[in-house]
Formats: sequence, structure tokens, C-alpha cells
Amino acid sequence: MYERYGVTENPFPQNPTIVIDSSDKRVNGSIFYEGLFLAELQKFEKLLQNRTNVIYVRGTQLVRGDGKSAMMAHQFHKYAGNQNIVTAFLRCTDKNGNISEPREYCKELIRHFHTKNYLWTAFGRLFTKFIAENPKYNHAEQGVKLLFQKYTEPPEIVPITRFTRIVRINDLALAFADWLTSTTGSDKSVTTKLAESYLTEPMAFLTKLARKSDKVSDYGSYLKLLMAADYEWCYFFLDQMEDSISVASKKEIVEFTSGFRRMIEASSNCSTIVGTLHPSSLRNLMDNPDAGVNIKSFAPPDENHCIGLYPDEVTKNGRIVDLLTLYFSHYKNTELDNTSQQILPFEPIVMKYIAHIYKGNLRDILRTIHQLLKLAAEKNLDNIDEKFILDNHHEAIGKEFSQEVYNQFINGNN
Repeated sequence: MYERYGVTENPFPQNPTIVIDSSDKRVNGSIFYEGLFLAELQKFEKLLQNRTNVIYVRGTQLVRGDGKSAMMAHQFHKYAGNQNIVTAFLRCTDKNGNISEPREYCKELIRHFHTKNYLWTAFGRLFTKFIAENPKYNHAEQGVKLLFQKYTEPPEIVPITRFTRIVRINDLALAFADWLTSTTGSDKSVTTKLAESYLTEPMAFLTKLARKSDKVSDYGSYLKLLMAADYEWCYFFLDQMEDSISVASKKEIVEFTSGFRRMIEASSNCSTIVGTLHPSSLRNLMDNPDAGVNIKSFAPPDENHCIGLYPDEVTKNGRIVDLLTLYFSHYKNTELDNTSQQILPFEPIVMKYIAHIYKGNLRDILRTIHQLLKLAAEKNLDNIDEKFILDNHHEAIGKEFSQEVYNQFINGNN
């Protein structure tokens, strides 16, 4: 259907929402044009490199689609490839969901540490060190090294006795838990549960966690374990964090900020937390004195903790053309001969006009371009020019033509 344009499929997402674990690079954040918000991207990268405790990615639009999630996903992918860095990208929810407050953020992060094998790797490093240092068990050092060389991911059942000849596993787990607590400062209940689970049935770890424990405190303990195991730093990206506070009551916002303050404290010298905000959620935080006091002293949403994405950046200097061209390039049909070229079937003025119509909202722009390319393919068009758009405005763009809006666009491009 799209062969005439030199691509394998429609390069533009039909539903432009970040799904970080998706294999589809149109939505997982792999495609990102750095020139779109260059100054803010550079500031963001500096804040991350400086290991700022909390960074707010702030939008200026009241609707979704201004690029906050894409900006975070871009940085997440950069750090996720570093084996010495712990990363997580969470989709937060409103109060009707399961990840709507800091204790639930922490619970989900603990689950992530386990499912992404960060804990297993840390456990192997720390357990090997414990065995080597303990006179009672150091005879098993070589066996433990072989165990973790063989099992780079947690098995259903750990064959600890086969590798070490140690048969009293309960005693071993208790001794290791004591060592972890004294060495890392992690809570005894956390180290005990970890040692007991990971020395026997690590895949069942999540089912054995205490449901009523203080999840923020537990999170802090697991961070200490990760850092003690020589991870350099942790970066946690909280996408759509604004959903947790946008429609919350004043009391709920105070409770949220109280929990978030504890989460920040637990993350001290271990991790950077990055969260998205939009104007209404930011006002909810700052207009509530009892809520504001919880974060102002730790991570105020000021210039040292914020980057702001402005939609007019999208409509400047043909940047939208560069962005759409980048998407197009990722889907080049390699089976075509070398003389064939990719043909982006939109004249530049068409792409700029769509960006103007949707006021720089990237989600709306990408969705519209997806539909427009599909329309071009169905009509066997090699090129969509300004005349086609004006003659088929609603079908092509999804909006009725407005002479006033069009004149504003023409005047702004002269």
C-alpha cells in the first residue's frame, strides 16, 4: 500500500501514545527529533547528568500531546542501555488506577527491580561477597560464582545445595539477611524476605511480599541494596504523573505530596525521579500551602528542577518537516533498488499548516499525518499539495476549513 513512497508501512503512529515496552518504534520513544526542543533537551540532559533529585517535565497545554512523554522516553532509552544504571519507566494513573500515589509508585518500582532482574544481579554480587567474607561458608565461594555464572536470570528453584554443598538453607538465608542489614542499612524485614526467596524460589518473590508493609520504606531499602551491589545510579521516569493529582481533592494532594516527599528522601544519593506535570496539576501543587511545603524544600518546581515544553517550538523554522522526515526515514523499504528514493508525499507547506491547525500538539499532528498518508495511498497520489488540502479539508485534516485560521497561518509564514 505504501510501496510507492519507498516505505514498508505507514511510518506515523495511528495512536501516538508512548508505550515504552512496545516493539513498535513509532510509539516506544525510539524515534525522537532532538532539534524539536533543542534548548530544553540540553537542559534536561544536564539535569540528568548532574543527578538532580527530582526533575519535572512541564507542559504548557491543557491537553495531552505536547511531547512530555516522548522527551522522557528518549532519555529513558539512553540510560536503559547502561548495565551499571537502573532505569524504570512507569505509566502513572488517576485515583481509579493502580499507580496513583507514591506508595504505589514504590510498589511498582520494587516489582520492576525484580522482573527486570536488577535485584537478581544485585543479589548475586552481594551473596558472592558475603560467602567470601564469612568463615563458615567461604569454602563454597567457587560454587557460588559458578551458580551465578550459569543463572544470569533467576531460575524457578535455586540449586544452591548442588553448587555449594550447603544443606541448611534457612540458616544460610538468616545469616545472609543479617549481613545485608548490617552492611547496607536496609530494613531486616526486607533483607529476610529477599534472602529467603532468592535462595529458594526467586520467581515467587512478588507473591511473598508483605501486602501491608510501608512500601516507601521498602523501596528505600531495595535502593540501598542496589547501590551496595555497585549500580552507579537509578533513573525513574514517572509518565503522566499529573494524572495522580489533576482531579484530586485538597486532602488527597496533601497526602500525595507527603508521600512524594518521603519517596524523595528515600531516593537520596541513589536515584533521580523524573515526572510529568501540566498547568493544572502544577497549580494544584503550588496553590495548596500544606501540599507545597512538602516539596518546596526538597524539590521545588523551579528552574533548577524543571524543563518546559512549548508548542510554538514545534511550528518554528520548519521543525515539523524535519520530525516527519525522520519518522519516514525509519521505515525505508530496503528491498527497493538503490535508484529508488523515499518520497514524502506532503509538500512542506502542508506539514507546516497541519502543525499550525493543531497548535503544535504533536499527538494530533502525528495522528493526522498518519491518516493523511493513508488517504494519499488509497487515492494513489504521489503528492499532496496545499490545493488538495484546501479542497478536501475535512477529509484530509479532520477539521472544517477556517479562513481566519488559514490567514493567520499564511501571514505567519510570510
